[in-house]
Amino acid sequence: MSPTAAARSSPAGTDRRYSKPHSFVVVRNTDQRAPWRKQPLRQTPVKELIELAKPFLVKAGLWGLKGPELEKVIKLEHEKFKLLSEIPPLESGAETEVVALAQAQKLQAVGRLDQDTTGLLLLSDDHSYPFVSTYGNTSISTPVLDQLAAEGMRFHRFFTGAPQCVPSRACLMTGRSAVAARMTRFSAPLPRDEITLPELLREHAGYYTGICGRSFHLDGASRNSPALSRIYDKNQLRTFADRVDFLNTCGDSEVATQMAGFLDRKPADRPFFLWANFSDPHHPWNAPAEFRPDPATLQLPPHWPDLPGMREQLADYFAEINRLDRTIGTVLDVLKQKGLYDQTLIVFAGDNGAALPHGKGSLYDPGSNVPLLIRWPGNVKAGGDSKALISGEDIAPTLLAAAGVPAGPRMSGHSFLPLLQNQPFTPRSHVFIERGSHGSNAPVRTDISSSGYDLARAVRSDRWKFIYN
Repeated sequence: MSPTAAARSSPAGTDRRYSKPHSFVVVRNTDQRAPWRKQPLRQTPVKELIELAKPFLVKAGLWGLKGPELEKVIKLEHEKFKLLSEIPPLESGAETEVVALAQAQKLQAVGRLDQDTTGLLLLSDDHSYPFVSTYGNTSISTPVLDQLAAEGMRFHRFFTGAPQCVPSRACLMTGRSAVAARMTRFSAPLPRDEITLPELLREHAGYYTGICGRSFHLDGASRNSPALSRIYDKNQLRTFADRVDFLNTCGDSEVATQMAGFLDRKPADRPFFLWANFSDPHHPWNAPAEFRPDPATLQLPPHWPDLPGMREQLADYFAEINRLDRTIGTVLDVLKQKGLYDQTLIVFAGDNGAALPHGKGSLYDPGSNVPLLIRWPGNVKAGGDSKALISGEDIAPTLLAAAGVPAGPRMSGHSFLPLLQNQPFTPRSHVFIERGSHGSNAPVRTDISSSGYDLARAVRSDRWKFIYN
């Protein structure tokens, strides 16, 4: 079957072409594993476009097709990022389709055609906003993260779906609330029927996917319970080895090496998505003295008591963040060494708030309001700054949209890709947050403490927050 015929027989939901002849733009990726997708275009003379497209059309077996078989051309737009219409036919009486064989958002100039968007999600642990120096906190030194922000966009009001590790990460990966994903218990493995971001990228766009770094928390917590571990294995409840191509947990200092190994294994013709997890600034707070600021110089949050013990604790915590920044620098160096840094959509975020007053485990803002920085050359304008409400549920649909993949049918998150690309965007009016049971061994019993089992919900608007205990 010819590529043209194959496209016409694509199942509903896969072929996303406009149907009116002569008028609209069709975009197709040469990788047969990828879906049809619309792409931005640029005004360029048709004959120039044909020559520009020729090597890609020859490779796809489309070069030289005339008349009813359609001549294929590319129109590329990297300035205005919008679809054009009313494209004239190449020859009298011939229907014309316009096919893009690479992602236009990655073009730095006409004639540069790259492979699909690659993605890197960097996730710190127990990291409240605004504890990155780009947000103005002079007690912290994070030059690597500050550069990501300066070359991309920083977000002030990104709220994770929960103030706890497990449900928050479930929300990030499924694009759903932890309640909907049945992941409110800290020890629960993600149910097999919950479809994740890396699975959708692999299935619909041919991505090579991986997870590395500290525990990603979604295969169940059983290290303190051999019996529970046996149950998970017997019933095949640990599913992530099947959900991704590469799975290797390790300490923070090994993430750069693991990432290099992941990229070495990646097939040359496939884009990648890697989720790299970091333990810092999670307890234990043991960063070397070189990273620790002077407690006497710290800016304490206004709702904290200014006591010596608080200053000591905060100095320990900031030292972890300073060390995290250096570690992330080693990871980004791997991308630079492999020539992938400027081709990669990089997302940095915290998984939930700091283990400090009103932070981790609480539904006050410091428990779920975390840093979010996104760098994506050619798409995200440098120096971007947003106070839009963003939910942890929104990360997966946004990354899928960037790859040209539809959001999963059960995802409740909203893509904020238009915001990243400076397009018209209607922000959320509310974000929703849940607190479930906490700790790997928090069984429900009559004398259970509230520290392990204190169920609550919250809804946050631009100005107000309602907490329901």
